[in-house]
Amino acid sequence: MAYRALYREYRPQLFAEIMGQRHIVDTLENALKNNRIAHAYLFCGPRGTGKTSTAKILAKALNCHQIKGVEPCNKCSSCVSVAQGSAIDVIEIDAASNRGIDEIRDLKERVKFAPTGGKYKVYIVDEVHMLTIEAFNALLKTLEEPPEHVIFVLATTEPHKLPLTILSRCQRFDFKSIGAEPMTSRLKDILQDLQVKISPAALELIVQAAEGGLRDALSILDQIITFNNTAEISEEDIHNLLGTVNERVINSLLEYLLRGDAGSSLQVIAEIFLEGKDLKMFVKGFASCVRDLLLQSIEPTAIKNFSRTDQIYSVEYLLALLDCLTELEPKMKFSSQPRVILELALIKFIYSRRDHLLQSINTKESTEIQNNQDMRVSLPSEVKLPADDQEKLLAENTDNSKLVKSYDLPVAEKNEQRDNISINRVKNSWKLVLEEIRKAMPAIAVPLSDGYPVRIENNVLSIGIRNDFNRQRLDSNQKCRDIIKQTIKSILGWECQFKFIEVSELAQDIPETEDITTQSIINLFEA
Repeated sequence: MAYRALYREYRPQLFAEIMGQRHIVDTLENALKNNRIAHAYLFCGPRGTGKTSTAKILAKALNCHQIKGVEPCNKCSSCVSVAQGSAIDVIEIDAASNRGIDEIRDLKERVKFAPTGGKYKVYIVDEVHMLTIEAFNALLKTLEEPPEHVIFVLATTEPHKLPLTILSRCQRFDFKSIGAEPMTSRLKDILQDLQVKISPAALELIVQAAEGGLRDALSILDQIITFNNTAEISEEDIHNLLGTVNERVINSLLEYLLRGDAGSSLQVIAEIFLEGKDLKMFVKGFASCVRDLLLQSIEPTAIKNFSRTDQIYSVEYLLALLDCLTELEPKMKFSSQPRVILELALIKFIYSRRDHLLQSINTKESTEIQNNQDMRVSLPSEVKLPADDQEKLLAENTDNSKLVKSYDLPVAEKNEQRDNISINRVKNSWKLVLEEIRKAMPAIAVPLSDGYPVRIENNVLSIGIRNDFNRQRLDSNQKCRDIIKQTIKSILGWECQFKFIEVSELAQDIPETEDITTQSIINLFEA
């Protein structure tokens, strides 16, 4: 016997085998039990959800010679001929290719003839929304008052395209997408019957790609069984077949976008493109991943068995990114250069986030200035400034009114400048410096925590910042520099000069980590 595709081989033959449409199956079974058969049915819903299969099972049940309750026997000549597609009394019409008024006129002539071997003649009109307006008008009278032996079953994925005059003459049944659990269960049964092994992650990818259509899932499964020659179908096999990317790549891109690293983000897109992946499919999968992360951030129990990443992202960031991706998808669909559209959108997203962050910082700083207008400067008793300097600070009432507390220093350090301070001393105290800066001005603690002290040359402390955007922001803000300088002086007793260095310089000057014993001695003697 010639090979048959899996979706044909495992097509449901009984009402009990129809997946995920219990509400429709119960209604049709009750109609058969009570002999309340309508003259016209409209089956509508997404592709691959069982519309045509249900119509054929209904046709078999209506004409079965040995019906068992409401289920066809699948053994009599009528059931066998319907299953093989050779039944004279069950006529399937493809409305996409027979959509004109001439075809409908021919149908109207043929419905007059009685069935040859069964009780009913069943006309299954697939993709009925493709009929022309003239064809619909010609069908109206026949659909409203057909002969007693004729039953129409209209099937469509787009019921909104049907005229209201057609909808009002039919009993409408809405098929819904098949859920992940019943689809997974059905695929496992088929794989067990075929004696094929597959990893749980690969099976989950097939279910996700099917988007609620069991026929699509079986088509993917049929293709992957042919594609794979190994003992078990893996997750990577599914990615290669579908042209999708794994979660590791998606998580990397999420991290780069969060850090504002445009270069690395574009490099990820370039690698995906060079591997021959469909960028439109990638954006679709990326948006699905961001959506899952968003739901997980809002409600941790929203998605079962969620394990995409351990990284925690803010709801604001995920909302902005998902909004960007949903706007991007239709643009890429109709573009001849989807890569350019995608890269442009990601660059815009990164820089819009930077602008938003800067605006938030400036707003917060303005609020702090306003709140401090009526506050007097209160210097810690441990710090003794000259009278002129103190009067100058009091007169200007600057933003530095929120000074950090001073720490008990040796007497010698209170009265003299620490010109020869050790870089290790600065490093050991850096966490304390950051904590005090965070208390005084939280807005600058975040970008400053991106770096650390690197070296001291000519009494100038070099602070390395990994992110160039943060470096420029800190370097250009005099208020930030004043706060940092005052904090270092309060903790270390060292009125230093400092500068921020770029990543390239940082990579060359990172010193080797000293061992624990040496570090303990330095801490003990404050060397």
